[in-house]
Amino acid sequence: MLSVSQYEWLRWRVSSYLPQDTHSEKSGFGYPVISAYFDTPSLDCFYQKINGEYNHIKFRIRSYCHSFDQARKVFLEIKSKQGEAQTKLRIPLDFSPKLFQPINWWLIDDYQIAECLINYPHLEYICNVYYERDVFEGYHYECGKIRINFDANILAMPKYQPHGPPEGRVFDRLIPHNHLICEIKTENGLFPDFLKNELRCINAHQVRISKYAESVLSLNQQHLIKEIST
Repeated sequence: MLSVSQYEWLRWRVSSYLPQDTHSEKSGFGYPVISAYFDTPSLDCFYQKINGEYNHIKFRIRSYCHSFDQARKVFLEIKSKQGEAQTKLRIPLDFSPKLFQPINWWLIDDYQIAECLINYPHLEYICNVYYERDVFEGYHYECGKIRINFDANILAMPKYQPHGPPEGRVFDRLIPHNHLICEIKTENGLFPDFLKNELRCINAHQVRISKYAESVLSLNQQHLIKEIST
């Protein structure tokens, strides 16, 4: 987690090692991301995550617009993890409000979706997460492919308002105001020395955060989703 001043320094330094992602470059800074998350009635996916279970799975529909009703294309994403091994199914789709009802996912011609739905047949729409993402990515000799995401203005929103930006709408910030999350992904799992040094220079501290899990906890406190046991 970074303050604005830490982010500005790190972004400047990272830009000397890696190019900006083409989508961030087109917008001049970053781009909006809104995701609708799905879970079972008993929130199995949520509990898998917060309990640190070896196997866990995540279902979401993602758009790179301020709201779903602005989107022509969205992505159905299913991320499953077994220990440190992770797989991600990502399918581009024409947007339709029917996608918010997972029973309609059976109509998508993809056997991998069907395999997941067999194990999770009663998925329902839980909540939304909105944020703005600035990305640098490229190749570094120490770690292979590397991607650095800077996520700002991370907001949890109830399922009945799948829209952003959130001015005038109900939302809850998942991290303190004027802070960002820096997410670092490398091809071989190694952390390059140049990045270690830069993070050490700004006295950055590592945190663990799941946008979906934090959203469920936050919205539950506001009684905007079903009550859960924590």
